[in-house]
Amino acid sequence: MSAFPSPFETVTGGKALLFDDHRVHWALERLGSVAGHRVLELGPLEGGHTYMLDRAGAGEVFAIEANTRAFLKCLVAKEIVGMPSARFVCGDFRAFLRDTSERFDLVIASGVLYHMVNPVEVLSQICRVTNRVFLWTHYYDEALLAANPETKHRVMPGQPSEHAGYRHELYRHDYGRALEEHGFCGAGALYSNWLTRDAIVGALRHFGFEQSKLARSSHSMSADPRSASRRPGARRRKTSSASDHEPLLELIAPS
Repeated sequence: MSAFPSPFETVTGGKALLFDDHRVHWALERLGSVAGHRVLELGPLEGGHTYMLDRAGAGEVFAIEANTRAFLKCLVAKEIVGMPSARFVCGDFRAFLRDTSERFDLVIASGVLYHMVNPVEVLSQICRVTNRVFLWTHYYDEALLAANPETKHRVMPGQPSEHAGYRHELYRHDYGRALEEHGFCGAGALYSNWLTRDAIVGALRHFGFEQSKLARSSHSMSADPRSASRRPGARRRKTSSASDHEPLLELIAPS
């Protein structure tokens, strides 16, 4: 799937630029330096974002991957490119988040929330273990799904739900034939539950994060927000405003 970065381009890989991902560049610009910091990465896939965090100077990147094939790819990538700060673990990050008493300087959750059956629980646990979080995920958008006949039948009407006092609606997304695809890297269930963009923002606010900046972009199947969040006191570099077409959410936690 991923293309290896320079000077490892001759190593056979895919084409996705996950080792030089503009989403992670965006997050690091807004969240500030990770030099010497402890980072928890949820679902590293092939280690591309782990590599970027390592090269950005992270002191430790603790990366938890549940998919065994993806986990092995992470180990291979570490051997090829070298990631001295990375520690890859094969397991369920949901169980880790529920049980851990550890704190992290930053949590990276890119491409995992829309694979969760209980996404609000995951958001609540993320907020519990960190003051800064980067989130990238698909979310439910009725208008976009209605315009896409190939996908709208896989998403069910919203059902009311509640977690830790936060009321929201869950939209069941059935994987269908995607489960049979060789490269499928979902969470192992037959379906996941999606949230609306407002529900994601609302959950983060409910568990301690306050929205400060919001822009969005739509795609054929769903919108896909990026969320860079931090609590007061964390260092943050000044940056120019994002272009209008970027799909992003920027959230800051109150004191």
